[in-house]
Amino acid sequence: MTKPEIEQVKIVIIGGGPAGKEAAFAARKQDPSCSIILLSGEPYYPYYRPMLTQYLSEELNEKRFYLTNSHSYVEQNIEVHLNDPVISIMAEQKEVITQSNQRYSYDRLILAMGSSNFVPFPNACKKEGVFSIRTYDDARQVKEYMNKAKKAVIIGGGLLGLEAAWELRLKGLDVTVVELMDRILPLQLDSMSSAHLKNIIESKEIHLILGKAVKQILGEEKVSGIELEDGSCFPCDMVLFSVGIRPNIQLAKDLNLETHRGIIVNEAMETSIPTIYAAGDVAEFQGKVAGIWMPALLQGRVAGANAAGGSTLYPPPTPSTILSAFETRIFSVGDVGHVHPEKSYECLTIDNPEKMIHHQLFFLNDQLVGGILTGDIRHSTKLMKEIDNKIAMKEAKNLFTV
Repeated sequence: MTKPEIEQVKIVIIGGGPAGKEAAFAARKQDPSCSIILLSGEPYYPYYRPMLTQYLSEELNEKRFYLTNSHSYVEQNIEVHLNDPVISIMAEQKEVITQSNQRYSYDRLILAMGSSNFVPFPNACKKEGVFSIRTYDDARQVKEYMNKAKKAVIIGGGLLGLEAAWELRLKGLDVTVVELMDRILPLQLDSMSSAHLKNIIESKEIHLILGKAVKQILGEEKVSGIELEDGSCFPCDMVLFSVGIRPNIQLAKDLNLETHRGIIVNEAMETSIPTIYAAGDVAEFQGKVAGIWMPALLQGRVAGANAAGGSTLYPPPTPSTILSAFETRIFSVGDVGHVHPEKSYECLTIDNPEKMIHHQLFFLNDQLVGGILTGDIRHSTKLMKEIDNKIAMKEAKNLFTV
C-alpha cells in the first residue's frame, strides 16, 4: 500500500521588505517542500532601504542595493509577485486579495507590510517640492527635483533626516534642518555626543534649528517656505519630511487582530489569530515597535521558520544604529543614559581630537550597558559583545586604543 502524500503547506507573505524577504528564505530552509508566495506592493525586489538617502548624491549600486538577486528567489522556489499590493484578507477562507483582484490561498500567513512615513501636514505633500522618502520611487523623485532646487528644509533631525541633509548639501543645496527636540538624535545620543555632532554638522555649513516646531508649509501649489510656531519664516523651494514612521496595520485591524501601535506578537512572532504571524515594522513585541533594520531581519527569520513548522523564538537584539554622514560615522548601541533616568550613570569618555574620535561608554552598577562611537566605529561588534558580557569599567578602560 502506498503512503498518502503529505499535503504541501502554503505560506503567503505580505510585504517585500527585509522582514518579508528573510521570512521567505527562513521558511524555505525550515521546509524544503512548502509553497511560498511573497507579495509586494512595490515594483522592485526587496532592497536595502537605508541606502535610499545615499542614492540622492550617488549612482545606484545594484549589487549593494538589492538584498539578493532575483535568481535567488527562483533557486529557492519562492514565487514573487511585485507591484500588486494586497487590499484584503479573508481570514475564514484563508485567502488574500490583491489590487489586481488576484487571489492567493494560504495555510500560514506572514504580515510584513512595513511602515509609512508620518507626515504631520498630509496636504503639504500635494505641493510641488514637498517630499518624504520611504521607497525607491520616493528617492528617485527627490533626486530628480533637487537638481532644480536651491534651498532645502529637512523637517526632523533623526537618522534619515540628517543623512538626507548631508546628501543634499553634497549636491550644493543650502540646507536647514528643523528639529522639535532641543538637541540632535536625542534617542541615540547623550547631550555630550549630541553637542559634538552638532559642531560637526554646522562645520559643513548646514543650518540647525533646534527646539522649534513647524506650524505650516508655505506656498499654494508650490512650496515657498516654512513657518515655525513662533512665527518666524524661512524661505525654501524644497521640503523633506523625516519625522518618524507609522506601522502599516490597517489590514490587521480589518482582521480584528490585536493591535496597539503595531500588530501584537509573542516571541514566536504569532499574532492573536493562529496561523497568522507578523514581523518587521508592523510587529509590536513587548510593547515596542523596533522600526530598525536588525530586528526586522531577525523577526522575519523567526516568523518564516515557525510558519513552516519550526519552533524558533525571537532573541531581541541590543538596539543599535549607525549614522553615516558629514564625513564621519556614529554608532550608538544599548542604553546611553536614557532607559533609567532616575538612576545615576557613570560615563567613560575616550577622545582623540586629531583623529576626530569621540567615544563614550555608559555604566550602571559598574556594568557596561551602552556606548557611542564617533569617528572610528571599527570596534562596534566588539562593543556589542562586551555589553552582553556586562564588563566593569576597569575592564572597559582598555577596550579601545585611539
